[in-house]
Amino acid sequence: MSTKILDDMRDVMQRRHYSIRTERSYCEWVKRFVLHFNMKSRDDLSEGEKKIETYLTFLARDRPVKGRCSLIMQTAACVECTFLLMQ
Repeated sequence: MSTKILDDMRDVMQRRHYSIRTERSYCEWVKRFVLHFNMKSRDDLSEGEKKIETYLTFLARDRPVKGRCSLIMQTAACVECTFLLMQ
């Protein structure tokens, strides 16, 4: 996974004065999202809305081992992945 995606996102959050806890939370969810789709660059964000929908379905229904995510966790993942797309 390219750390450039996360580094760029951190830079934006720091310029906007997001708290460090928010930054960590966003980066953790986006990291999972990026790894899920094996993204290497921002070019892989094409069809981002569809990918977010697919990822949320995975979290809700298909997530192995740890079990499905709660609605609150799905909402957090949605907000944080959408932040990535808006940059």
